[in-house]
Amino acid sequence: MDYEKWCKQCKHYQVSLEKGIICGLTNQKPDFEDTCNNFIFDEERAKRLKKKVKNTISTASRTKRFFNYLLDTFFYTFISGIVLAIIDLDPGSLNPILLYFLLILLSMIYFVPLESIFGRTIAKFITRTKVTTVSGGNPSIGEIFIRTLSRFIPFEAFSFLNGEAVGWHDKISGTRVIDA
Repeated sequence: MDYEKWCKQCKHYQVSLEKGIICGLTNQKPDFEDTCNNFIFDEERAKRLKKKVKNTISTASRTKRFFNYLLDTFFYTFISGIVLAIIDLDPGSLNPILLYFLLILLSMIYFVPLESIFGRTIAKFITRTKVTTVSGGNPSIGEIFIRTLSRFIPFEAFSFLNGEAVGWHDKISGTRVIDA
């Protein structure tokens, strides 16, 4: 029986460090079969639970995130090549530090307008995903700016090897990529 589902909505719901969920009347773990004779619906607690569930979003899969990475790398590189050709600049002739800052600037030109206006890059349109805040809202331009800068943390791409499809640039900026 899924006691948690029922007990969390009851006025007698309590949690014990030793026992887990317990009934506030009996101080025992729930053991009812179909219904609890002592159940009293707690409307306020139920509202809080609904709000908590509503604010919980599930992130896009690792596979989609990986395709976003590959596709965005392609489009970002392509667009950067066009920009460099237009301004007639050979990246090979630049000081490596200057080149690094140029790459950051070009990524800002690619990611910030797309993700702050549409919530999506070209890749996210293709994979039908979008960027949101942790609570599911639209991220601010500041959050997108931080998100984009965070992509340049060394080894940031490896941050996806943890248990969830959330990278450092997501955690630092307070954003997530979800299915649209």
